[in-house]
Amino acid sequence: MIAKIIQENRRRCIGSQSDFSWPYCIEHDNLTISKILTSGEGVSDNHFHLRCSSPYYHFSWIHMMSNPASDKYTDMIREIERKKLYAGIKLETVDADESLSVLWIKAAAIRLYLFRQLCVMNNKMLPQKTDEDISIIVPRILRSKTITLFHSNKLQDIIQNLRFFCRKPEQLDYISNVKNDGGFLYDLYGERYLLTEILQRNKNREIETLLFLYLAIRNHFRSELVQCNSLIGFDNFSKYQSRKDWFLDDDDQMEMRLASATISSVLCGPKIHSLEMRITPSLSNSEDVSPAMLNIRKIRGYDEAIRRVLNRSEFDYTIDRFYYTMHFPKETESLDECNVYFCRHHKLREKNEIRAEGLLGMQEIAPEVALRVRGIDACSKEIECRPEVFGPVFRKLQDYNKDHELPQFQVTYHVAEHNYDIVDGLRAIHEAIIFLGLRSGSRLGHATFLGIPADQFYAGKGMSISMPLQNYIDNLVWMYFFMLKNLEAFPKAQIVLDFIRSKYCEHIHTLFGDQADSSTLPSIEEYNLAWLLRGDEPSLYQDPDPDKWRQPHSYDSYMLCNSVPEIGQARTSKKIRHFYHMYHYDKNIRRNGCTSVCETVTSEIVEIIGNIQNAMKKMISKKEISIECNPSSNLFISPIQGYHQHPIHILFDKGLTVRSFQKTQLNVSVNTDDQSVFSTSISNEYAYLAFSLESETNGTSYSAADIYEWIELLKRNGNAQSFLNIGFVPNKTMQALLKEEPGERRR
Repeated sequence: MIAKIIQENRRRCIGSQSDFSWPYCIEHDNLTISKILTSGEGVSDNHFHLRCSSPYYHFSWIHMMSNPASDKYTDMIREIERKKLYAGIKLETVDADESLSVLWIKAAAIRLYLFRQLCVMNNKMLPQKTDEDISIIVPRILRSKTITLFHSNKLQDIIQNLRFFCRKPEQLDYISNVKNDGGFLYDLYGERYLLTEILQRNKNREIETLLFLYLAIRNHFRSELVQCNSLIGFDNFSKYQSRKDWFLDDDDQMEMRLASATISSVLCGPKIHSLEMRITPSLSNSEDVSPAMLNIRKIRGYDEAIRRVLNRSEFDYTIDRFYYTMHFPKETESLDECNVYFCRHHKLREKNEIRAEGLLGMQEIAPEVALRVRGIDACSKEIECRPEVFGPVFRKLQDYNKDHELPQFQVTYHVAEHNYDIVDGLRAIHEAIIFLGLRSGSRLGHATFLGIPADQFYAGKGMSISMPLQNYIDNLVWMYFFMLKNLEAFPKAQIVLDFIRSKYCEHIHTLFGDQADSSTLPSIEEYNLAWLLRGDEPSLYQDPDPDKWRQPHSYDSYMLCNSVPEIGQARTSKKIRHFYHMYHYDKNIRRNGCTSVCETVTSEIVEIIGNIQNAMKKMISKKEISIECNPSSNLFISPIQGYHQHPIHILFDKGLTVRSFQKTQLNVSVNTDDQSVFSTSISNEYAYLAFSLESETNGTSYSAADIYEWIELLKRNGNAQSFLNIGFVPNKTMQALLKEEPGERRR
């Protein structure tokens, strides 16, 4: 990025760089796309995780360079050394055996030396003792094979002296730029100022060598904090994502600095119609502070950071364009947690209840803060944490409101992004629709398995699948009854239905135990009805006696899922209620369900799965549920080989010349997801898709006019999907609350 800016300055005959407020990833140079995104209402990003979109790597690097004697950082870097995520960078200018811990200290030493050189260029004198210490200690460190405590402590002493000599109180970095006026991304000014000035003005060969080494080491660390390896899947993403906080202070001040930098970077891009920021609702570890109060403090803090940025912005944005969706994290459950007294995911369900009460509590305590939250979501790894876990609280939050002047929470849900196979992902989508009560205006996050071609996916799997037994049987039964309800879409239905029924009979004995009496096993019809009850609150069925199931009170009606009539019918059967009880509370079934199953997938099955995808798309379109596509994120996590293979072309191709008019068009939008983890921006996401069509790598040629028409339609879809537009227009009272400053808000 810095090299590009310097090159552009030279082309334009611009001397010294005075503004360092550029975004932290290189933007595309397609003027047509820029005009499309900036025209009219602007562009919306409806899937934007606030914390994972912050410039955490850049802040982390500044912290690492400013604290070379930190024991905490030493331990973290050793952990990175043990579990490297990227091995593609080799530093030829240093010893191959040097550890990351050594490289860290050498980079900190080089940075001090470069800063000293910059001071010389600017005729700015450092204190004599500090200047002498830098000239002595840096060469020693660079020649040394090992780093001693003396080296790191000496560097820390020099940095502390420089902090006192150079640093403004509000800056993180010991490097100070006199032109820093507190503008956008001002916490990153020091590093950018140093590198820009050295690259532009230095003519010394030795300094060039040190600068190259410094940048190589920095890039080496970046590859361990920002996802850039060639692996795909949620596990790989999670490892990167878990490192985002390692080198940052865990306090409110740092959180607000990151939020300000994040919004500043967004404002460096195209015109914003709306930005939906995903944050996690709080849990309280203290009886003195409720989750509602923690949520209020968090949102007020973020709002204050956003207002500071907007006040410095040249754009006439109001804060209501930047709203929140609260995402409930998914969690896996180990076999060790199996217990006859607790249902599946009982710990997570308890957390969900606390988080939900915290959101509802905001409506009573601070309605102006509650107004800032427009949606709810469930994020993170979905394998082994199905939509059923979030059913009761999502229905509660959608249908219950303590302040009728406030809008109801809208729902989106991360789903069908990373599953065992396509059927597993499609079932998760159907479960989300049924158990969460998705309706017109709701969204599905990612849903990539809805559009990945079935033949391509299973060919890549060697025409075989492997998954836990419970998932396999669930998928078989779901597929069977989904086909029965949509028989007109399946010309070879009977052959496949018979095959599924035989596979069910083959595996159900293993799930219930080989010694189980066949007369007590559920038929495939009974199993399906018991599956439909999974949207209900499990504690209602805790008693093994089906006659003693607990009917909830009317004010707890959210505990029961009644989105389809069959669920109510299933609930009337003692036998079905008992099978549902066993699903949650029978230890043997839970353990047997974790055993692995490997099966071959035939070409007939693959064809049927493709038809199921088409039927599912029609159902989603009819219910007016939208899809949030996140191209770069999907590329790193889902089994997609490139932007040209992204399912967005299958889910929505309106505006493109080459298309099938029989295909169902879904309302899809383009979003960033975790823009810092994937080093992207909303403008780049559109550009990647456009370039993939221009390059003809998908075997189809599109005209530029068709591509840009499609981009325009995608932008409109995104704006229409915004939760700001759904089902609520603030009255005068709410508009007044929204405009109040923090000090004026009612208590």
